[in-house]
Amino acid sequence: YEHYPNSTWFLFGDDDTYFFRPSIERKLREFDSNTKIVLGKFWSSWQRVTQDVPPFRHEHPFAQGGAGVCISHAMMTKIGPYLKNCSMFFNDPDFAGSMRFAMCAEKVVGQHEWSLDGAIRTWYTGFHSSPPDFEISDRTVSEAPASFHRITKPEMFVPIKRAHIMESLNDEKLSFDLGLFA
Repeated sequence: YEHYPNSTWFLFGDDDTYFFRPSIERKLREFDSNTKIVLGKFWSSWQRVTQDVPPFRHEHPFAQGGAGVCISHAMMTKIGPYLKNCSMFFNDPDFAGSMRFAMCAEKVVGQHEWSLDGAIRTWYTGFHSSPPDFEISDRTVSEAPASFHRITKPEMFVPIKRAHIMESLNDEKLSFDLGLFA
């Protein structure tokens, strides 16, 4: 954010997340980057970690960083100046980076805006929190994937090609961005 403050979208993930740029770009065209939006695969934070953290609520939604998170320009402009201080405040060892980000965003924009009725947009069929072979067998891939998590680059080739063949054998018509690997 500090180096590219005028970017329309910001993307983060873990060091073992593989992103498919064409799928992400296609999805982001559906949204206005001048609206406060966080797009990702959302979960609820661990109660034991956040039970004493204001704002008090039963669960705090967070987009899993390993699956990938897209943040609009409007949202990053609002929360960006607070991220460093928030990271120091929410520094419990059980706080994953994506939970720190979510707690910071919620603190800055408020509970109403940090909700499904506000800035949160889910993309469960695009961002994936597991490797391709798990996601394919769990049947969570129903469109061109935006990401897979917990993989290394050499692992990408065999599972994705196998997944494409598996889906073709089941007569399902799914489109995957495999051009990067061909």
